[in-house]
Amino acid sequence: NVRIGDVIFAFNGVGYDVLNYKTVGHGATAVTGWYLGSALDNSYPLNPGEAVFYSSAANETNTQVGVVLQGTNLPNAYIAGAGGISLVSSVVPLAGGLTTQLGYNPSIGDVVFSYNGLGYDVYNYKTVGHGATAVTGWYLGSTLAEPQIPIGGGVWLQPATSTQWVESFVSH
Repeated sequence: NVRIGDVIFAFNGVGYDVLNYKTVGHGATAVTGWYLGSALDNSYPLNPGEAVFYSSAANETNTQVGVVLQGTNLPNAYIAGAGGISLVSSVVPLAGGLTTQLGYNPSIGDVVFSYNGLGYDVYNYKTVGHGATAVTGWYLGSTLAEPQIPIGGGVWLQPATSTQWVESFVSH
């Protein structure tokens, strides 16, 4: 259901690769497809675990298809090193809490930026309180709240330490 005018913003570690779905040329020589700059690029890699911004030219439902990774040790290879930032998603088609359902193992100081349609919700993994009353977890402001990722959704992740995100998915 791709439409002329749709745009993909793929984070490349320092900025964005911008792909535009458009028609170049006229008549019999016209070519419609995804363009990275002026170059036709219908094979730009979008891999499990990477996330992108998709700007639709019209209201539409976008359905992703492909081979679903399966197994018990599926690492996300797209997480930046300590202090870096990456735009990531689950490597499997599951939704839920980043840590409890999707298996990300956070460290104190990790930050997640989740786009809410108007701006970003900022989640910090930290310890609040002292001694026996201390609670370690994801906080949205002062509220204990775990980032939720929908199927096909992504978040910005800024890990405090070098970390891995390993998931499991076995279909029945």
